Amino acid sequence: MSANASSTKQVSTTSSSFSDRVLKDKQKFHSSQSVASLGKKELNLFSPQSSGVQALSQLPGINISGYAANSGTARNTISMRGVKVGWNSVPGDLETNGITAMFDGIPLNSLIQGTGWHSPEVPLGALLSGVNVIYGPGNPRNRWYDSLGGTINFIPIQPGRHPYGKASVSYGSDDAIVASAAAATGEIDGWSAVIGTAYARSNSFRVGLDNWPTRANQVFMKVRKDFTGGRWSVGAYWQRNDEFRPNMIPVTPVAGVTTQGLNIAGAPLYSQQTSGFYSDLPMSVWFKNNLVENYLAYSKLHMKLADNLHLNDLFWYRHGQLRHHRVNLSYSGNYTSSGAPFAGLEYYIPNSNTFGDKLALDLKLPYNRVSFGGYVINSVTNNQGDPSAVPLSYIMNENFGVGSATYNNTYVAAFIQDRITPIRHFSIVPGLQWVQYYTQYSNYGPFNAAQYAAQYGAEYPNSPLVQDVNNYSLTNLYNGTSYGFNTSPDVSKTFRRLAPSLGLNYEFLPGVTIYGNVAITYKAPSGGAYNSSVLTDLNELKPIKSNDFAIGFRMLKHHFMGLRKIYADVNFYHDHLSHETEAVTLASNPLVTTFGYGAATLNGVNFSLKGDVNRVLSGFFNLGFTHEYWTTYNYYPNGDTSLVENYAGLPVSNTPVWNATLGLKYRNYFHYGVLSSVLWDQYYGHQYLWDNNTGVPSNQSWGAYNVLNLNETFRTMALNHVIPGVKMVKVSAQIANLLGRKYNSTAYISSGGYFNSATGGYIIANPGAPRTFFLTVSATF
Repeated sequence: MSANASSTKQVSTTSSSFSDRVLKDKQKFHSSQSVASLGKKELNLFSPQSSGVQALSQLPGINISGYAANSGTARNTISMRGVKVGWNSVPGDLETNGITAMFDGIPLNSLIQGTGWHSPEVPLGALLSGVNVIYGPGNPRNRWYDSLGGTINFIPIQPGRHPYGKASVSYGSDDAIVASAAAATGEIDGWSAVIGTAYARSNSFRVGLDNWPTRANQVFMKVRKDFTGGRWSVGAYWQRNDEFRPNMIPVTPVAGVTTQGLNIAGAPLYSQQTSGFYSDLPMSVWFKNNLVENYLAYSKLHMKLADNLHLNDLFWYRHGQLRHHRVNLSYSGNYTSSGAPFAGLEYYIPNSNTFGDKLALDLKLPYNRVSFGGYVINSVTNNQGDPSAVPLSYIMNENFGVGSATYNNTYVAAFIQDRITPIRHFSIVPGLQWVQYYTQYSNYGPFNAAQYAAQYGAEYPNSPLVQDVNNYSLTNLYNGTSYGFNTSPDVSKTFRRLAPSLGLNYEFLPGVTIYGNVAITYKAPSGGAYNSSVLTDLNELKPIKSNDFAIGFRMLKHHFMGLRKIYADVNFYHDHLSHETEAVTLASNPLVTTFGYGAATLNGVNFSLKGDVNRVLSGFFNLGFTHEYWTTYNYYPNGDTSLVENYAGLPVSNTPVWNATLGLKYRNYFHYGVLSSVLWDQYYGHQYLWDNNTGVPSNQSWGAYNVLNLNETFRTMALNHVIPGVKMVKVSAQIANLLGRKYNSTAYISSGGYFNSATGGYIIANPGAPRTFFLTVSATF
């Protein structure tokens, strides 16, 4: 489809415009899918330390959770209609890799890791121009391998016709500093380019002896060439995020869990009720550092092959790496009854290399528009540890389990999609996608603990590891998984499926449409189903399947009921996910993982409304409601299939039943500038807890909360003649959680393994951020 077709009614999310520009209301109005978008105005409501991830929380049915859910430099989970992507250290999510996260149209999700991707990969708001969202699988042309629950495209700043320069600096709570700069060349003989960089650093809002600092660096560039009949562009993106993350905290005091470690006599108990709601443990007691780094390079080609035939090709390479370092010796505890110690140390450095290419052809015919093509993606992921980077005293005196394994994944898809317009204002979008998911798992085994014991036994003659190597068989404890070593055999698996879909859109009244869609889609199982094959029957393993249905109404009116403009969207959805595998860590030993198996039904309603009363006053309201439950859930304690129990009917964990956002914006116009004030409130209803003590969902819930926010922005051109080259100066102040609400962003029922307490069954949580303040000064040149 041609680039200049974006203003026509036939362009919606079937167009390549979804990948590199923010969808306008008119485009969304004519889509057969449930779609949403966020522009620069919506992004700017949040602090400069935020990314497009935090901005998504404005939309109905989307929740952001984690140990610092307000920050773009912390790892968080996105929940959309109950399906998840990302990591926040909370177990029990229905599907943790069921949403595709993209950057400028390139999928970021790992082809095998269960968490999908890490949210700090998304640029900070200064490098973004907007976000496009598809709820549910979407049409085949824009559907990827993890798009069961949705697709989110984070769109960076783009080359354009006009040159500009921007720079900003911000300071805020917790000694946060954010700086960014971007420049565009404008169009020169068909060439245009943009480059931008962002830096952020801050301390945690948690209160204790340590600051838990985080630091992010990001650089993006893109060059585009426009020529007769098409355009070609190349882009590159690098990000590095280094964070020291605070630990979770018990909501109520637990015997033996103190601020100085496990069972420390005389030390205060560690909990929100005793040591303080935002308190944390010292790094000398509990330490965790995460490094997320990515290198991305890509090329896009759009070419007119004939008057009615257009070609789009996307090629990319991505290298991603993670350093995960945790020291928990103060809570490592003693031996279990069978002799295996609890893990007190983790150090592993997984990395991946991914190549991909997607080709799509768009053919315009008199009454329809056909799109066909496909993609091929290959990724090699190495999961490995590095004991040489860890002090030998840790290795010898504490359990240190490290293995090395490789996943080789090749995903292939082909699609054909039509957009039929039999009569004016009515479109039908049938589609068919064929997918093939191939996974090869190669286990290179653990680092040899016996070798370490023999080599360093003289230096550490009384160490637990040396004694255990002498007294126990590593391959006989816990089905061969003691000490965190994985002895699973090499295995490979290929899945092939057909995924049909159908969408409809009918403008039955001027400015009012009814739309609907239905789709059957699949995604590959996550890596845990392969590397714990002693507990999973690979012969019975199936790809996760989604049966999704949605129906809705939209209204787009100008000068309606006294409003300058109004846009509204309400839709009902029903999604059934089957062949889910749920990883469960045993309460008796956190080194052993078992699985629950099940299927779930997700129902809900999403409603969006935004309107401009006049050029001074506008508002927005978004509301989401969801009803989610397991239709089947079977759990095999200790991997023993004879002990199967069915927990059908229990609610799905970790998703708010309600979420709502209500906001008002008022503009004051002065001779030298404009002052914009935005006050908005975000409400999250109760959600159900996962019970890690029993390995099953629960009916226990934790409370609702709301967060009130304020944004004040003053734009002026008064300094144009004072500072050479300056066109506009903007000063903004943001206060998040204006009322200082105390709430928990995540929570679950612990088995006791997190703190190695004598008993489990208590709630541990990640508190949400208290009141925070940011001041930003930016200039456009």
